[in-house]
Amino acid sequence: MKKLSLLIFLITFGLTAQQNESSKIIESELNINLFSLLIFESLEVTYEHYIDNQSSYGISGFINLKGKNRFNGESPFYFESYSITPFYRLYFGKNNRTGPFLEGFAGFSSGNYEDYEDVLYDYDFYGGFETVIKSFSEDCNYLNCEIPTAQPKATEHIDLMIEMISDLIKKGFAYENNKHVYFEVKKFGDYGQLSNKKLDELIAGSRIEVSDNKKNSEDFVLWKPSLENEPFWDSPWGKGRPGWHLECSAMSKKFLGNEFDIHGGGIDLIFPHHENEIAQSRCANDTKVFANYWLHNAFITMSNEKMAKSQGNILKIKDFRGKVSGQVLRLALISAHYKQPLDWNDKLLEDCQNTIDKWYNAYLPSNKELEDEIIQPLYDDINTPGYIANLHKLYDKANKGNDVDKQIFNAACNFIGLLQETKEEWLDYKKGKIDISETEIENKIELRNKARADKNYKEADNIRDYLLDKGVLIEDKDGKTIWKFK
Repeated sequence: MKKLSLLIFLITFGLTAQQNESSKIIESELNINLFSLLIFESLEVTYEHYIDNQSSYGISGFINLKGKNRFNGESPFYFESYSITPFYRLYFGKNNRTGPFLEGFAGFSSGNYEDYEDVLYDYDFYGGFETVIKSFSEDCNYLNCEIPTAQPKATEHIDLMIEMISDLIKKGFAYENNKHVYFEVKKFGDYGQLSNKKLDELIAGSRIEVSDNKKNSEDFVLWKPSLENEPFWDSPWGKGRPGWHLECSAMSKKFLGNEFDIHGGGIDLIFPHHENEIAQSRCANDTKVFANYWLHNAFITMSNEKMAKSQGNILKIKDFRGKVSGQVLRLALISAHYKQPLDWNDKLLEDCQNTIDKWYNAYLPSNKELEDEIIQPLYDDINTPGYIANLHKLYDKANKGNDVDKQIFNAACNFIGLLQETKEEWLDYKKGKIDISETEIENKIELRNKARADKNYKEADNIRDYLLDKGVLIEDKDGKTIWKFK
C-alpha cells in the first residue's frame, strides 16, 4: 500500500560542532552525507542558510537508492523511498552557530506499507530457506554460539496451524467470516498481562487493521485468503495462509510443549506479537502459562537511532566476517545489558579488540570450576556488563599472579564463549590481518636503529609511526628493540 505522509511540526534539540570565533562567517552550507551514500546506498543532502549567528533555515532531502527495503522490526513495515524536511533552527551557543539549538521541522515522505505476514512467506527475498539456515549457522559458528537443535520452517507446519485454528473455533475463542478467521481478543481475560497494560492502552496509538470482517477492531487474524500471486494452502476456510503470530504458537507447541521456560524477542514484539502468541496458545492448549520467563532485548542503535532497513543503517553479522574476530564482535554485543540499547560505533569494536589482545597475555588453558561469586552477575537477569567487570578484575589478578589465577581467569572467559582459541591461533589470526611481513618489520627496525645512532630522530619516529600504522608495536628495552602485533 503506497502512502504519502506528513510529519507534523515538532520541536527537537540538537548540538552543533564547535566553531572558532575568529573563523569566517559562512552564510550558507550544502552538505552531502558521503557515509550514507557509500555504506547504506542512500543520498542525504542538507542545505542550511544562516539568517544571523543565532538562527537559520534550510531543507534536507533523502533518497533511498536501493529501492524497497524490508524488515525494520516493525509491524506493519514502512519502506521509505524519499523524504523532504524543511527546518528552522535557533542556536543558543555563545559563539557563532555553536552549542545546543532548537529546531522546528515538517517532514514529507513517500513509501510503502506492507504487513509482516505479506513478507513472511516471500521466499525470493530470503534467497530460499536453505540459504537463510546456512547463513544463520555460519553466523553462529563465527560468534561461537551453539547451533539450535531444531530449526523448523513455518511452511512445513501449516497443518499444525490449521489444527490449532480449528481448536480455537471449537472452543469459542475464534470465529470465521468471509474466509477470514479471527481471534476474539475480548474472550481472553488476561490479554495485556505481559506488557502490564489494559487492552485500551495497548491499542491506543497502534496501527490496528480495520476490516468489515472483524467483530471488534482489536481482533487479530488467524487465517486470511491469499491475494493473487501470493503463496497459499488449502484449509477448511478456503485457499489462504496463516496469520504471522500463529506459526510461533504451533511450532513451539510441537518442539517445546504446551508450556516452556524461556521465550525471547525484541522489545518491539511485546505488542502485538507476543501478546497474541500468549492468547492463542493458552486458549488452544488450556494452560495458565505459555512461557515462564520472557527476555526482551533492546535495540542496537547507530548514532542513537534504531537500526532499520528503512533508515538505511543496517549492519549484518556477515558484514564483519573476515574483518573482525568473532570473539571481538561477541564481546562487543554483550558489553551492554540485553535490556539496554547498545549504540554501535567503531570505538566499541576497537576497545573490545584491545581488551581481547590484553586478555591473551594471561592465556592458559583451563578446566577449572568457577565459584558462584564469579558467575553471580549472570544470575541477576543475565547481567553481562557485571560479569565482564569481574573478568577485568580476574585478569588484573592473573596478570600479576600464578598459573592458578590464570586458569581461573581463562575458565571465566570460556564460560561466556571467549578465549576459546589458543594464543597461537589468535596471533596467527592477527598476523593474517597485518599487511606487512616479519622480514620487512625486522628491516624497518634495523633502519630505525641506524637512524637513532645517527641522531636522525625524525626519521626514527617516521619508521616507528609507519610500523604502528601497519599494526606493529615496537619497544626499546635493555638495549634491544622488540616488537609485537598490537
